[in-house]
Amino acid sequence: MMHDPTILPITLMLLILMGIAIVINLYKHIPAMIVIYVVYILFIIFSAPDTIQTIAIEEEVKSGDEVGDKIRDTSSAVSMGHSTVEMEKVPEEIDSPKNQLRVNTIMISDEIDAANRKVLHPASVFADTISQLYCFTGVDNRNGKKHTIRHIWTYNEVQRAAIPMEIDRSVHWRCWSQTKISSKWKGKWNVSIRDSNDVEFGTIDFTIVPSDSL
Repeated sequence: MMHDPTILPITLMLLILMGIAIVINLYKHIPAMIVIYVVYILFIIFSAPDTIQTIAIEEEVKSGDEVGDKIRDTSSAVSMGHSTVEMEKVPEEIDSPKNQLRVNTIMISDEIDAANRKVLHPASVFADTISQLYCFTGVDNRNGKKHTIRHIWTYNEVQRAAIPMEIDRSVHWRCWSQTKISSKWKGKWNVSIRDSNDVEFGTIDFTIVPSDSL
């Protein structure tokens, strides 16, 4: 519903003026007051700027067993979660091929500033003392259709987590997934970004190494 801070005082002023007109028998001016008021309200309604909506969704999942077929988890030591936020609405004049998704940015980090939708400490190499990592992506989805994408976390070619996230129409929909990391899982990691047809449209590699080697 449209809300303008000037409507209430203008309405009160109109009622006061109408009351004064009634008291001093100036009834003929009341219709003019009402017409001016209606014109003002219509002006406010049709001149109000479009707003940009911000949607934030956060979900924490303790283990793969709790979500059944939704997430494939090969180790109960892994916990997963995700968050997805619409950043920018798409102008109507933008034309793009249907069902086409693009990754604007993809980063691995040990911390996310959720309030400001920013990545902290992005890197490609992490010490084995790390307890959890995030995969942050900015997705270009201009065609107006909702999509379910997945972050596929893989360690030494073994899938550790598949985390689904729903994204809406946006030129830069920011979303991130989270996975706990065991100190035993040193070596090569990969996160693959895939659409609902399991087509990969983004990927990133990173490595877990002994802390004394950094």
